[in-house]
Amino acid sequence: MISGDPDIDCTLAATLKDLRKAGVGGMTSGAGAMVATAMRVVNAVPYVVAAEPGLLSSVDLPLTIP
Repeated sequence: MISGDPDIDCTLAATLKDLRKAGVGGMTSGAGAMVATAMRVVNAVPYVVAAEPGLLSSVDLPLTIP
């Protein structure tokens, strides 16, 4: 929950077990890139939530690599 005006309450549940159903499974050339792109964004969420209000870029955040 992010308190403010307006408040933001978001729940994310990823339940897809077979990536092929999303078109990114198997040995497709872009599968790894799609997963890596999403992983960086998801891992940045705690830093964005903790940041001061305003615009942020990837330069303003720590590296979000596993």
